[in-house]
Amino acid sequence: KNRILTAVNPAMCTMLGFSRDELINKSSRMIYPSQDEFEYVGREKYRQIEQCGQGIVETKWIRKEGKQLDILLSSSPIDQNNRSEGVMFVALDITEKKEAEQQVSNQLKELQRWHETTIGREMRIIDLKTEVNSLLMELGRSEKYTSVI
Repeated sequence: KNRILTAVNPAMCTMLGFSRDELINKSSRMIYPSQDEFEYVGREKYRQIEQCGQGIVETKWIRKEGKQLDILLSSSPIDQNNRSEGVMFVALDITEKKEAEQQVSNQLKELQRWHETTIGREMRIIDLKTEVNSLLMELGRSEKYTSVI
């Protein structure tokens, strides 16, 4: 309620490394890595709730010991007709998923660099062969340069 944690389940405590008592009646700001992230989530989530009745946002939370987590946060008002009652939310830790996506992205970039390098090399070889054949033709030789470099 008003972004104050009034209830948490054991899974959230485990996810964040805090005890229930360390979270209850505290501002949810304590689980965000920055004021900017806290404000962004508040603006975006409540904008979506106003428009659609629920809000879903990707954000970052921070564990008690400082490790940052990627979170998919879904929030809905407890009472659609009385939003002052607060919201309930479900938080999914997507850190491993995001790390795997980053690894795939890095591997794809490496494969693209390799492809561009090898294709670029092959294109340069083809251009050189074409140029050599042109020069041979100018010199009056009819044989073509076809050896593989």
